[in-house]
Amino acid sequence: MIVIVGAGVAGLSAAAALRDMGYGGRVRVLGGEPATPYERPALSKEYLCDPTLGDPPSLASLAALHARDIRLDLGVEVLSIERQRQALLTTEGEEVGYEELLLATGAEPRRLALRGDTLAGVHYLRDLEDARELRAALIKSRNVVIVGGGVIGLEVAASAIQRGCRVTMLEAAPRVMGRIVPERFAGMLEEAHRAHGVDVRTNTGPAAFRGSGGRIREVVITSGAAVPADVVVVGIGVKPRTLLAEGSGLDVNDGVVVDAAFRTCDRHIFAAGDVARVFHGAAGQFVRIEQWEPAREQGRQAAASMLGGEISYRETPWMWSDQYDVHIQATGLGKGTVEVVRGTSLHERGGISYFCITDGRLVSACGASVGTSVARVIRAAHKLIERGAEVTVNQLADPSVDLHRLARAAGSLSGT
Repeated sequence: MIVIVGAGVAGLSAAAALRDMGYGGRVRVLGGEPATPYERPALSKEYLCDPTLGDPPSLASLAALHARDIRLDLGVEVLSIERQRQALLTTEGEEVGYEELLLATGAEPRRLALRGDTLAGVHYLRDLEDARELRAALIKSRNVVIVGGGVIGLEVAASAIQRGCRVTMLEAAPRVMGRIVPERFAGMLEEAHRAHGVDVRTNTGPAAFRGSGGRIREVVITSGAAVPADVVVVGIGVKPRTLLAEGSGLDVNDGVVVDAAFRTCDRHIFAAGDVARVFHGAAGQFVRIEQWEPAREQGRQAAASMLGGEISYRETPWMWSDQYDVHIQATGLGKGTVEVVRGTSLHERGGISYFCITDGRLVSACGASVGTSVARVIRAAHKLIERGAEVTVNQLADPSVDLHRLARAAGSLSGT
């Protein structure tokens, strides 16, 4: 039997892939959340914007899983892994044996340790229950403070503005999304949020939360000033859920360490998704990627590896975000040594894109547009990165140059 711990996108894509690849043995998925598995990206966007919406779309219906003979147990936590006996002990007191085991336990929000951090009205957003509580809180709130200017913080800020709230964003770094996008792109995002009414304060963090009657009333910032707050949303990143792996003696270093075939140091245990630090064959380094699409692909490849396939993970990460009417996409690994800008306005076809080059090759790209027209540019950039194509600054900067044609030519030369 193959057992998968984690019923998110990585775990369920692995389960489906096992059946697609002809595996006829038993497949069992153990999920810690009681909710039927759902698409997590919606939680910070449309689910918060519209209080009349139902739960986010399901990753897979229970009927579909049953039809494929995939057993899904929800609300079940795994307490320990007995590696010598190849068995798991669950909170239900059950011992579950496995031939191969996939850890797809995901990640959890990083927590702030500040005075007043237990006041009612201080929220974190990771799962459906978090989103339900935050959505209900926004109905009766006026002043919202977002701590953290990453993707989740920006998406929640946009959702709260659209709900009619007054929003202040506190980002301790010099710019938002500083870890993953170029400085000028970050500046453009900040201006877009300011244009919609968000008070974006960079180089500023919270020093304490103050309240009365057990509820949050204001956030004291590092300058000593106070910002009114009916709701605080903390979005300062996530950390991988590695406690189970650590307890079983697996290698852990900001994630469960796995090779390019998603194998841990135990040949019967694999890991994929947000929890995995995987060796990336193209980049030549270990990476941990906190994105939906890579998690799905990693689940598929881990399934192939568990069935004995020759796998070497080389996929180029890709992500997207919607904030107001602005659509954002990014792809690649690394920031490069040369930066190129294409386009001059979010409203023009193709929007604005930023490309990062190292040694004449594209290593990453990000872009934004009103509407989704930037998607075509980033899809082409994704192909150029995967094919290791040689590019010039002029080619990338000139909107008249068809990047898809460049990618096709690179594919012909490389045979891909």
